[in-house]
Formats: sequence, C-alpha cells, structure tokens
Amino acid sequence: MSYKTLENLRVLIVDDQRPFQLLLKGILYSMGATNIAFVLTGEQALWKCMHGSYDVLFVDYNLGSGKNGRQLLEDLREKKLLHPGAVYMIVTGENQVPMVVGAVEAEPDDYIIKPFSQSVLRTRLVKIQNKKKQLAAIYQAMFDEQPELVIEACKQEREQASRYHSLCGRIQAETHLKLKQYDEAEALLSETLAFSRTNWALLLQARLCFEQERFEESLELCNEAIDTNRYFAEAYDLKARNLVAQGLVEDAMAVITQAIVISPFSVSRQNLLMDIARDMGDLANLVQASKQIYEITRRSARQEVVHLLNYIRTVIDAASRSEELNHRNKYQQEALMAIHRAKREDTVIRDFDFDLFETLCQARLESLSGQQYLAKKTYATVSDRIAAQMNPEIDPEQPDYIPPIPHCAADAVLLLNQIGEFEQASAL
Repeated sequence: MSYKTLENLRVLIVDDQRPFQLLLKGILYSMGATNIAFVLTGEQALWKCMHGSYDVLFVDYNLGSGKNGRQLLEDLREKKLLHPGAVYMIVTGENQVPMVVGAVEAEPDDYIIKPFSQSVLRTRLVKIQNKKKQLAAIYQAMFDEQPELVIEACKQEREQASRYHSLCGRIQAETHLKLKQYDEAEALLSETLAFSRTNWALLLQARLCFEQERFEESLELCNEAIDTNRYFAEAYDLKARNLVAQGLVEDAMAVITQAIVISPFSVSRQNLLMDIARDMGDLANLVQASKQIYEITRRSARQEVVHLLNYIRTVIDAASRSEELNHRNKYQQEALMAIHRAKREDTVIRDFDFDLFETLCQARLESLSGQQYLAKKTYATVSDRIAAQMNPEIDPEQPDYIPPIPHCAADAVLLLNQIGEFEQASAL
C-alpha cells in the first residue's frame, strides 16, 4: 500500500474544533498531503468549493448552528461542486442511531467515527479511491445526468466480473427504475435476489412492486428487509406507503413513526408523516413534521420560503381546529414565536413580502381569539396590497402571460372566510 495516498491532491477539512483540525492535518501530512485548507463552518466550505475544486473533503457532521455535514453534501451535489472523482468523508464523534443513519442515507463516500487510527483512515481512503478509479465512467455519467450511459457502463463493469459487481447492479437497477424500465429492472433484481437476499435488492424490488400497484408483494419484501436490518428506515417508509395505498392509515402511522425515530432528517420522510397525519387529523404530528421540514431545509440547498410559510400556516390551522383551549393557546404562541424568529434571523424572507404574510397571520390569530372586529381592521390595512397582487397590471408586450398566484392569496381567502367576509373571499 502506498503511503502517499493524498499526494498532489487538494484536501479540505471542515471542522469547528481547532485541535482536531491540527490532529487530522498531521495524519494527512503523513499520507502525502501538502495542499490542505481548513474552514470552521459549512457555509465557509461551500464558499471555498464555489471558488476552487477539492479532491478529498473531511467534514464533521455537527458544525454549530449553520449547515451540518449532510446539508453541505446535499448543497455541493445540487450545485455540482463535487467532481465525480472527489471523496467526501464525514468524520464525527456522533454515534447515535439517528445521526449515523441520517448521515449514511445522504450517501457520502464514507462515514468514520472519532477516534480512529492513521492506518484505519488510510485503508478506508485507499478503498474509496480504488472504487472511484475503477468506476470512473459510471460516476461521470451520473454526474452528467446521462442515465443511458450509466446503464451501459454498469453492464460493462458487471460483464467483467468486477469486485464492484453488486454495486453496479444496484446503480443499474436504480437507473432502470428512474426511467420506468420495469421489465429490465425486474430481470436484474430477480437475478440478484436468486443469488443473495441483499437489502438493497429487496428494497428496489419492493419499490418496483409498489409502482406497479403490487402492494401485498411490496409489503412482504419491505418486511423481509426490516427483519434483516431493523434500522432500514427507507424500508419503513415504503412499508408505510403500501399501508396507505391499502387504506390502513393507522398502521401506516405506526410504521412511519418508527422510521422517524430511526432517522428524522429526511424531508421525504417528514412529508410522508405530514400526509398520514393530515389523513388522520393528527394535529400534533402534522405540526411537528412541518416544523422539521422547515428546520431541515432552512440551511440547505432546498431552502425555500414556502417551507417556513407552510410551518406557520400548519400551526395556525392546528390552533383553529383544536377543541381544548390550552392546546389552541399553545399553537397560537408557537405561531407568533415562529414569525418573530423568522423576522429576526431567517435570510429566506429577504425576497418575500413577509410583512404582508405576518399581517394576515396576525388577523387570523385575532379572529381565533374572538376579536373579529380587530381582525377585520387588521386586514383592512393590507387589503389594497392583496388586491394589487391578485390583479397585476398586464404587460402589453406579454398580453397572454398569466402571472403565478401570489403566496399570500390562500391566507387572505382563509382569513376572509374566517371573519365572515364571504363575498370578498369569493372575489379573490
């Protein structure tokens, strides 16, 4: 094994603990690294990668109040700032199940828990580098978003009886599914499962069955995967979707709750929880899931003002539907706190008329407190702005252009119905 594993490579260490930075720097120097950069936060790392290319990144999972290691990885992939041969390794002291599973679900090249020895790190790095080199054509095609080339490269690698035969089979099957090439995917997965009941093949076959509405078969495969690995959160997700499809909503809630306990940092998982909670009228889970989606996305590439708005709307809706006064008051306070926090520290509202949204929310909360006259007065202060947004001037150069419905339109309609102004609501 070469002891110059990192020679001539650009390395970035992202860790908010200076002592560990220096410790890792010493280890990396002994492995041939001479071009090493350091940053303390995910935001600084993103800036670095936007202004230069790195071959190996060592990233702590927890990076203070900013982006964590998972969010940074998602951002770099979204912006295509990680070249296909780059190595992204999460290095952390976290060993709790939600943190570990959440990090692994983001699919970094590796996840190593502190403390670790120099020999362990070198062995893991060499293994990743060899894989990246051998499968360079596949990773390049995936980076370029050329699925047909991905499939062809996987086939060629599998025909050579490569040590990466199983990984290439997984990538090929996933690509077939994305392209809805169900016959090709099933042939490959059936062959794999006949040889070994691997979890990835069980899950992909279950997905295929679900998409073809073969729910019972999909459910059996999910259960088999979960029996093999009780921390397989994605299998719980798919099991819950199967149960929803069969009308077993309460059973689905029990299953998705298990998945959330295992790994709560998935937007798709929290969205599924929201859907099930909405069907059941489960206000507590509905609010919690909407809050989690906002928290997960607020410092990531998927940051959008709609996640904040939906969280606040969900809390106000929960207040309006709560039968017990103490629950209603709790939700009203939560909505006010979320609004104040967003105004104080959230950059996502800079390009959005948040003052208008806040005023409409304030009026809805006043109405819920029985202050209908005050709610009407509050709405009157912004009624002209609402009307202007709903009836924008026509651009003479684009007479057929239909502008998008303003974000606050639904809030205005809900408020007007709530305060008994039904004609105005219909007019909007």
